[in-house]
Order: sequence, then structure tokens, then C-alpha cells
Amino acid sequence: MKLKPEGRMRTTPILTLIFASMFFVPAVSAETLSQKQIKSELIGKKLSYSGAFSGKITYRPGGGFVYSAGSGKKLTGRWHFKGNKLCTKFDNNFRGGRVSCFTFEKTGKRTYVTSLGYKVRR
Repeated sequence: MKLKPEGRMRTTPILTLIFASMFFVPAVSAETLSQKQIKSELIGKKLSYSGAFSGKITYRPGGGFVYSAGSGKKLTGRWHFKGNKLCTKFDNNFRGGRVSCFTFEKTGKRTYVTSLGYKVRR
């Protein structure tokens, strides 16, 4: 690089491109978890949920789950897979006995978002 008479450095187009590219890092796209990844990363772990409802949930390896609402109320139910979706049904006719199926997208080392819009932290 040559110095201009007034003492400033002259930048070359290549240096300008390299410098500018340092500020424009593409966003990492979220990765939808496979059934195998859900089993290894989420089943058997204590998870925190936030969204329309918040609380803590553990999907047990045997197919059951325990949900603790922010209010302290505990609910139980069963889960199963439908492809790469985790499907849940609460006991005691909670949610009218409906089954809810959703995917998980990994958004960070220990963070996820469900296709229902819930943020999940392991």
C-alpha cells in the first residue's frame, strides 16, 4: 500500500472487499431435527418451554412426559413419533384429548424452536 502525500493510506478494492465481508456474515439457518436427533438431544432431558404457555417438560424414554407449568401445576401424558414430528397427548382430557404433533428446529447449542412457535432450552 502506498501512502498518499497527506499521510493517509490508500485502500485497494480487495482490502475493501475483505473488510466489508467481515460485517456481512450470513445467518445460520435452523436445522430441523430428525427423530434420531430428537431422541439423543431432547428425550430424557429437562427442557424449559416458553411461548403461549411456559414451564418445564421432560419427555421420558418410555413414551411418557411430565410437564410443570409456570403456575406449579403438573400435567402428564404420552408422546410418540410420527416421522420427524414429536406427538403429544395429555392425560385427563387436557386439550380435549387432542394429539399435537410438531417439529423441533435447532437454533443454538442448547436452544430450539418448535413448529408451534415455542422456544425450548435444554
